[in-house]
Amino acid sequence: MRLLRILGLFGLLCQTNCFAQVNDFGIWTGFQAEYDFADRFSAHLNEEFRFNENATELGSFFTDFGVDYKTPLKGFQVGVNGRFTQRRLLNDFYTPVRRLYFDFSYKKKIGKFTGIFRLRLQNQSPRAPEENDVRARPAHDRWRFTLKYNPGSRYKPFFYTEVFHNIREKQNDQVRFCGGFDFKANVFNSYSLFYLHQRELNTKNP
Repeated sequence: MRLLRILGLFGLLCQTNCFAQVNDFGIWTGFQAEYDFADRFSAHLNEEFRFNENATELGSFFTDFGVDYKTPLKGFQVGVNGRFTQRRLLNDFYTPVRRLYFDFSYKKKIGKFTGIFRLRLQNQSPRAPEENDVRARPAHDRWRFTLKYNPGSRYKPFFYTEVFHNIREKQNDQVRFCGGFDFKANVFNSYSLFYLHQRELNTKNP
């Protein structure tokens, strides 16, 4: 069955850390369209805008697209994706960053709860000019666990935690904690509202 789904996103991002890390409040907004074009295949297109500096500056914006495949093994899914980003530099110019990543996920439902484990392997080029910026480090594997609860209504709360592991330097350099809820408006549209706490690790100038 061919289905077009539009997902509206609105998120709040707060970055905090000890050891003199700069605190910042940001807003992430975006939308996503999904299209099921075969029995086990689906495609998505995502546009996102991320504001930082206490939500006064457009820090980056990107176009993300990819294809997902639900394997014959129940609960397992793989995907290949590309992302084209314009990232703001300290001199207020934007630099292009290209990213390629692969997702491997497993989903398990137990009663009203659904657990999702996802491994993401990503690489990006070219490197951003700020070498001490976590976002400039190219190759990562990212480990994320999501827990969702379905109370039987259109509101579905969720929580996830994600760790970024730098492949070249063999250390973790970022962690995220996120909580929010999804709201299904109708067959074609759903929305997400979330709060995300992000922290940089093992960097000289967080």
